[in-house]
Amino acid sequence: ARFSAEMRWLALMTACTLASAPCPTAHGHPVAERSRSPIVVEVRDDGFGAHRERTGVDVENVRQGIGSDSRIGYSFIYPGAGYGGSCFPKDVKALIRMAKDHGFEPKVLNAVEERNEDQKHVLFEKIRKRFGDNLKGRTFGLWGLAFKPGTDDMREASSVVLLKQLIDAGATVKAYDPVAMEAARRELPGAWFKSGQLKLVEEQYSAIEGVDAMILITE
Repeated sequence: ARFSAEMRWLALMTACTLASAPCPTAHGHPVAERSRSPIVVEVRDDGFGAHRERTGVDVENVRQGIGSDSRIGYSFIYPGAGYGGSCFPKDVKALIRMAKDHGFEPKVLNAVEERNEDQKHVLFEKIRKRFGDNLKGRTFGLWGLAFKPGTDDMREASSVVLLKQLIDAGATVKAYDPVAMEAARRELPGAWFKSGQLKLVEEQYSAIEGVDAMILITE
């Protein structure tokens, strides 16, 4: 039964991902071209992440199947906690504004932006469901601070949304990122550090010593 469900999801998600492919006239235009990737990301998060828990589908099998289609490939199809950075959010907003300026309602891009914002709250909802609304006295280890691996870019990173929710709920967080530690010290609110609720540790395994749960937010 699970294999059958995975095959159905494979067919459906392949069709949805191909539907977001750029049209020939848009190819080469950097903003239009980059608008495809956020759509693929949200097809991934909405289709892979949200429904897999309800169907029992093995998301890795579906991902491998979709990625083997040369028209799609494996980029951007790992389920995650939402996109961030300097390009995707800015470009999607620019295209939405451009469309509206010309009297067109960009329903797909509106949905992409809305779904991405919702996706940044999914991990906290899982934590809240497991530990309750009041997280005072709870400590969580967090791996990943930048918006993606291998960068120190914290702009619109999903980790910032999650950190705020955890700290507002009373939790303490021990966080580690192999690249973005200095950026995090500069850009995250000083009050989080002064209160002792956010601690940046120098070694990855120190982040998970004595914690109630570990959170992996960056691939």
